[in-house]
Amino acid sequence: LSRSYQQARRSAEVASRFGRRGEVLSFEDLGLYRLLFHVSDREELRAFVEQSLGPLLEYDRRHRTDFVRTIAAYLSNNNNLQATARELFVHVNTAAYRIQRIQAITGLDLTKTEDSLLARVALMILEDEDIAG
Repeated sequence: LSRSYQQARRSAEVASRFGRRGEVLSFEDLGLYRLLFHVSDREELRAFVEQSLGPLLEYDRRHRTDFVRTIAAYLSNNNNLQATARELFVHVNTAAYRIQRIQAITGLDLTKTEDSLLARVALMILEDEDIAG
């Protein structure tokens, strides 16, 4: 009973911290959030985001683009350009161009598992309202 209570409490805390208030999350559904929640040093998390997606965030701010949304859609669609284009309501060539620009801006190669994982984790961290600012 105690373990179940602790897991439920952690699920609620993670949901609150990562912008998922009002959602019902089981402990098993937390995935990587379980690990991210244990990083108490928010500056370290910010540094990770800056290293991974910092240039893209800055590019979006300066040029009023939405490349962060594009990379999020691309990764959530398992690097499928057609599904990404549908989600973003753009032509597949536009989605492909955006992904090329994102890779050039960030230096990430999204065909590589490690680079995709870095970007995914950075996007998850950005869901923390204290980090996203």
